Amino acid sequence: WLCLRTLGSVAAGEIGKRRQARAILQSDPILRNYLQNKAKLTERQKEHDDEAVEQIVKDVPAHVLQVLSVAGTQKQIEMDLDTVVLKEKTLFPTSDIEPVPMSSMEQVSDILPEQMMLDDDQFYNALAHDELLVLQPYERIVEKKTLHVSLDLSQSMTERMADSKARHNWSRGMTISLLLKAINGEATYLLRGFASGPYQLQRVANAEEAAGLIDELLETAANGQSTDIYGALRQAVADVRAHKGESDIADILIITDGLDNGGNVSAHTLKQLFGNDIRLHVAAIGQTSSVLQSVATSYQVFK
Repeated sequence: WLCLRTLGSVAAGEIGKRRQARAILQSDPILRNYLQNKAKLTERQKEHDDEAVEQIVKDVPAHVLQVLSVAGTQKQIEMDLDTVVLKEKTLFPTSDIEPVPMSSMEQVSDILPEQMMLDDDQFYNALAHDELLVLQPYERIVEKKTLHVSLDLSQSMTERMADSKARHNWSRGMTISLLLKAINGEATYLLRGFASGPYQLQRVANAEEAAGLIDELLETAANGQSTDIYGALRQAVADVRAHKGESDIADILIITDGLDNGGNVSAHTLKQLFGNDIRLHVAAIGQTSSVLQSVATSYQVFK
């Protein structure tokens, strides 16, 4: 009976790994390419998903598949990381010029030449119906978004969530998911792990660097002894201000299962820390913090 139960557990594990492998292969192209390289698939296997899945299940550890499947399928934390291009009207000539309806008689001299050649009846009819066009110069303003992820690497992150995933696997998958969104949206992506203090800062600007960071995350252990959340946020703000442009939009996401061991910090202090140009997002595992919740733009609790 014990033997049969063990065989059943192994079979269920293999089915789970196959399901995760298929989900990853159907997700983001960067993630698909990463997994194919991780399993050292041949060109033939890359073209046949069934063969690819069998090779992946054989060669890729279960915890790696779990992390990558979270990265490829998660819908729990969605952030808009696309670069925004705005157009602002200017009074001086630029390379961006578009015809727009005339808004005042002072612009008569700027009316399109072909409309100035209309006969009187057509001209005054167009004027009465706001159909006369002038050339309006614009200045392009590019707002590139910046995302900073502060990842809790304290030892408690190795404990299980309600769905049996290790907190550390879920949080690393979430971190990779947002990394992919940042790369696809051309956002600046910053990552710094923390426990009793901040770890080394990682910055990613392209798909090649993304693959390198995924490698590092899959090898990163959660073995810190305490959780200094305020210290992590203070460092994250410093990181963001050192990298973002003055007009850029910046978001900081902290993923943690702890309460701050660094002392009591007021909501007022946190609001001053973030100012008006940085938004805080919190992914809290198990624990909740009323102070962080009062300051955060978004605050989600995961079990």
